[in-house]
Order: sequence, then C-alpha cells, then structure tokens
Amino acid sequence: MEIFYLGVVFCLKLLNQNIYFRLAICKKIVFYSIENVYMEIYNKKKIEEISYEFKIESNDILKNFKSVYLLDNQYLKCKLQNGDVKYFIPNTVEISDSTDIILNFSVIEDYQANESTQNIFLGLLTNEFLFRFKKYATTEDIFVNTIYSYEFISIMRVLEICGFQKTKNNDIFLKYLLIKSIMSADFDFKNSEIFLHTRENNQKSLDSVMKHLFSMFIKFVFSEGITNRDLQKLSIVDNFGEKMILRMFIDFGYFDICESVKIVSDLNIEEIDMVLTNCTNLKRLIIVVEEAYYNIISELYEFALKNQSVCINYKCTFFKMECQKDFLLRTFPKNLIFYVAKYNISFKHCSSCHILSLSLFRKLRIYYESDKYLLFVKTCIDYGLNSKNVSFYRSTKKPKSKIHSNLLKSFTRLPKLESMSFDNIIVSKSLIRFNLVSNQLKNIAFNNVKISSKKFSKYKIYNFVLQGFTIRKSNFIFNVDFLEFISLFPNITFLKIHIENIDGNLKSAMAKYASKRSKKGITSLISSLEYLKITISEYIVREFPVLFALSLLFDFKKLNILILKFYDFEEQDLQCISNITSITDIYIKFYKRYSALNLNRLITFIKNNEIESIRLDFFDLNKNIIEFLHLLRHIKFISITFSYIVKTNSNLLKKI
Repeated sequence: MEIFYLGVVFCLKLLNQNIYFRLAICKKIVFYSIENVYMEIYNKKKIEEISYEFKIESNDILKNFKSVYLLDNQYLKCKLQNGDVKYFIPNTVEISDSTDIILNFSVIEDYQANESTQNIFLGLLTNEFLFRFKKYATTEDIFVNTIYSYEFISIMRVLEICGFQKTKNNDIFLKYLLIKSIMSADFDFKNSEIFLHTRENNQKSLDSVMKHLFSMFIKFVFSEGITNRDLQKLSIVDNFGEKMILRMFIDFGYFDICESVKIVSDLNIEEIDMVLTNCTNLKRLIIVVEEAYYNIISELYEFALKNQSVCINYKCTFFKMECQKDFLLRTFPKNLIFYVAKYNISFKHCSSCHILSLSLFRKLRIYYESDKYLLFVKTCIDYGLNSKNVSFYRSTKKPKSKIHSNLLKSFTRLPKLESMSFDNIIVSKSLIRFNLVSNQLKNIAFNNVKISSKKFSKYKIYNFVLQGFTIRKSNFIFNVDFLEFISLFPNITFLKIHIENIDGNLKSAMAKYASKRSKKGITSLISSLEYLKITISEYIVREFPVLFALSLLFDFKKLNILILKFYDFEEQDLQCISNITSITDIYIKFYKRYSALNLNRLITFIKNNEIESIRLDFFDLNKNIIEFLHLLRHIKFISITFSYIVKTNSNLLKKI
C-alpha cells in the first residue's frame, strides 16, 4: 500500500482489492443528515405528524441535538441543545438492500428484524459525503481510490455513531482507511477526540491533526504489518514536510533488514545524509525526486565510492545543468546511476552539455533526416550508454528513406538497450537482419513504415530473445509471408498488429499454409501469447480469419488480454477462441452495421473465462445487443460504447 499526504489531502492507493461481506438484517437502510443548523425551514404553517424518533447515543450528535424526529412529510423536527425547535429538509441516502453493506454496525444489528426499513440520523454531514460514504460502505463501488482528510473526519464520526464493531469482518475495510489500529484492543476512541472535533475549514489545524492521527496509528500499522523475516523490498512514498513516514521506517529498523529500498520523496541534503547513514546493509537504494541538485549528486557520489556493495539509482523528473559542475556527471562509479525524465533547456548551454546530457536519459530519441547526420547520431549513441529504449524517427509523414547499415551497427554498442521503435522509414533488408540477429532487444515497434512482403520469407534466422512485437499503421500485407516473418521470433508473448491490407485469398492460403506446416512436421506452437491486440482497418468490410492465422503460430491458452477491432468474427476465428480459458480483460470493437453480430458464440467464450473487465464498442445499439449484455451480469466491470441508435430503440437504454 502506498501512502500519500499532500496538505489536507490524505490518499491511499488500494491496489484494486475487492471487498465483499454479507449482513442480512433488514431490507432497507436510510441515512439522514443535515447540511448545517442554519438551513432550517421558515414556512411551518403545516407540520405533519411524527412518524419516527431517531435513537441518538453519539456524543458528537448530542452536542447539537437533544432529539430528532422524522415527520410524515419526510422533514426533520429537531430539538437543539439550546432549547430551540427547528425543522429541516434532510440529506438522505438509501441502501435498498442491507446485504450490500460490508461493515458490522451495532445500530443495525440491534434493529428489530421484523421491520423493513431502518432510519439512522448521522448529524451534520454534507449530501456529497453521504453518497461517497454509501460507496465506501457497500459493494456499489469496489474501486475506492482516494479518501480526503475531511471525508476521513466524517467517516470516523459515522463509524462512532453507527456503533462500529472491532470484528475481523471489518479488517479489510479498515485497511482502506489506514485505521487498522482500530482493530487493536489498545485502541480508544477517546484518543481521536481532537481529530473528530476539528473544524473542517481550518487548514492548519487539519494539517496538525492529520500528523497526530498518523503518529497515533502508526505503531499499530508497523507492529501488525509485515514481519521482519517477510520483508525484502520496501517502497516508501513520503510527502510530509518532516518526513514522518521515512523517519518512522528508519527508527523501527526496517532499513537494517531490507535488501532493497525505494524512496519517492523530495529529500534535502540533511535527509539524504540520514538515509545514507542507515542504508549500508542494503543491496539496492532507489531515490525518486521531482528535481535533482548537484549537492545531492555529490553526496551520493562519495557514498557510492565508499560503499561498492550498495547499488544506487537516483531518478528525477527535472534537472538543470551547470557547465562548471558537469565534471560530476562524467565519471560516475559503476554502482551509481543517475536518470532524468524530462528535457531541460539547460542541456543546450553548449555542445559539451548537450552531449553529456544524453547519458542521463533512459530513452534516446534520435531524429535522422539523411545520412549527413550519420556522424552526429553515432556520437549521440556513444554517449547514451544508459539508454534502454531508442526511438528512431524521421519527420516525413510518408516513409521515403532507409536507415544506413553502418548506423545500425552502432546501436549494438548500447549495453542496456532493450527496446527500439522505428517511425516513418522504409524497412530495409539490413534492418530486418539487425532485428533478427540482435541478442539485446526484447521489444521492437514499427510505426508508419513501409515493408515489402517479399523480404519476409528470405530469412531463416531465429531470434529467441524478442518478447514484444508491434506494427502500427504501416504499409505491409497481412499474408503468409508476414506470418513466416513473425514465426522467426519463437518467444513473443506481447503482440500488436495494425492491419491496413489483407491478402484477399487469406482463407485459402491459410489452409495450404497449415497443410504445409503439418507435412514438414511443424506441430509445436511457437510461443504462449499473454497480450494480443489486432486492429483491422475500418475500410476492410468483411471477415478474415486473422485469429485463426495467428493460432497456427501461437498458443492462446495463456492469453490474458485480448483487444480486437474489426468488422466481425469469422467462423474460423470463433472456433479458434472457443478453447481459450485464461482471458481476464477483453475489448472488442465491431465495425459491422445494422445486422446481427456473431454474439451467441461469443457468450460461450466469455463464460469459459474468468473475465474481470470487458469493453464493447458497437456501431448501433439494438435489442440483440441488450439481450447479450444481460447475459454478462456476472462481469465486474462492463463498458459499452455505441455510435448510433434508432428512435425506436431508445427505450432499450433503460434496460441496461
């Protein structure tokens, strides 16, 4: 879990955990609140009879209200502590099925089982908060991403009002609020009094209260969290001004038993010294900051020289170069790496700064208009030794020229190179060969390139290193020769193909190709794909067995993510996917218009997989699609997009 604290914003990244607990007590629960005591109703000519008296035990509510009644007209009659009687139009939120509630509240369990509706008064709370709390406390929204401090205050109040119980059933919900300590027998609600009664519009007070809250809860978070023997990697995000979280981890000795620590925080020189003093037992230290400074680089430089066993990565978004201090960047120790994410104008102070700045980037973007730039590009490559990704592009929209073969050889001098992308070029024989013989590249991508299909089948060199292959909006033909080329990379697990042209005889050609492979004894599949995206041009308005063609080369049994953009399924494609059982995420965009889609077979495929997320994009919304969607009710997340709907089908939206 990563913790962020920014001013009065207290956020938790929740890693998309799901919460489901059942509590079958009553059929419906209605929460009532009042925005503030000054929003009373002045026109009281007709006041209806009392239909319900709220049970009030919370000290927080009793500060303002002696008693609260629900009237027949759904207004609230309130007797205040100062003796006044006021009438209000309440904020309300209804939970129609109590089995959706994921918390144990004593006020709910104490309620009479024979009554169908339970009314609970929560005091002074905004209407916005009531709807947010409904999402937190029910299965309505299982992806809760952030909780702000003012909401945290209100949640604490509601938990107290509702008689929150210290049960194991509430443990996961508490983790979402970072108040796991409430589960501890040592926790006392009285200790949170300063927090519960802080004025929400007092930013300075809120800031101090949040620090108090953190310090009060933190010992439980640590003591009931990961044990020493289980901890190998530690990631800390700390935006407190005093670095409270970071200091707490150090004080509790976590740096002594970790192998790797990652700190995401803007550390000053004193805090860097504190970290370095306590990390001599680490194998790896990663520091991520917004802006880097020479004095910290110098400190890390000296530490790396004296502690060769600790590998240090210093990463920043921004860095301003100063020519007179560049000597620090020229000869880093082998165990110190410094990375910069974004370009800065200071990198062009002089030619020396510009060349030296190339060593600070993980991604090297090379603009190459003609061979007259050859020497300069080679120099850039010589200095960009830290680059893992190289993007090679020309400015022309249409591919008109090739990459010089001598330049391709220069890329082999980049020791950390893992991926390359090529934009707006003509793919030559030398470039194809370069990719095939490379023992470094794990991913290659072609965008808006021109490739002659005749070149594909001339090579019999197999590359067992490449894992990801992408080709987008490029001039090539999806045919048997292209499949022969893909087959030269036996370990691909990630595949993206954007098809602008398809062999019109692909179906018959595939039958011959399958027979040819069988006769040659090629029965084993090349690789188990995990990610597959196929985009076919909208101008291709007929079905082609593209999935079937790829199934001759790849094993789909481990496929997790499938993205398809095409006219519609071809029969062989439906047969191909019918045996897939590992899909978790799927996105399908159909171009087909005004006619029945092959959805029945698709339902069988979906039921055979444990799909968590499905996105569907149709041209028009019709009855068949609505019926299809009703069969997907078990899916956790469904997104539907459509471009057109006829007037007679407009009422179908109400059935979704």
